[in-house]
Amino acid sequence: NNPGEPSPSRLRRILLRRDLWALRAKERQLAQQWSATLLCSALDADRFETITGVRPWIVPNTVRFGPVEPEQIGAKISFLFVGAFGYPPNEHGVCWFTETVWPVIRAKLGEQAELTLAGYRPTPVISAMDGANGIRVLGNVADLAEVYAAANIVIVPLFAGSGTRIKVI
Repeated sequence: NNPGEPSPSRLRRILLRRDLWALRAKERQLAQQWSATLLCSALDADRFETITGVRPWIVPNTVRFGPVEPEQIGAKISFLFVGAFGYPPNEHGVCWFTETVWPVIRAKLGEQAELTLAGYRPTPVISAMDGANGIRVLGNVADLAEVYAAANIVIVPLFAGSGTRIKVI
């Protein structure tokens, strides 16, 4: 509980325990039916196994790269956003950035600043930005390694959504 918040009533605590018990029973039932369960961390896998009795596969949602040497900034300063554009929080974040922040950056750096938008299924709003004000829309890219390597700054203008923020990691 947060300080200053009333603690849940006894009845509420009983109901929450009942709901947790039902959820864990459903997880155990489903885990026995699935041919495999994939989780992202050893901690999650251990907890899942304790609850269900099934050992899941661990598939990390990030890849550790080797050491990276800082590069010297050349004539261009390349900004990058990567994300699926069919996901509304990505489109909203990019629109906010290009309307609010990007004009300030371009006013300071001029043509030295360029913004690349790479992502699955650019919407018409995102596609319309291609070629305007130093913005390049690549759309779906088969291998992002080159796109990331060419960027000096990666942006993550997100205001909503859920799940692991792989862009940030």
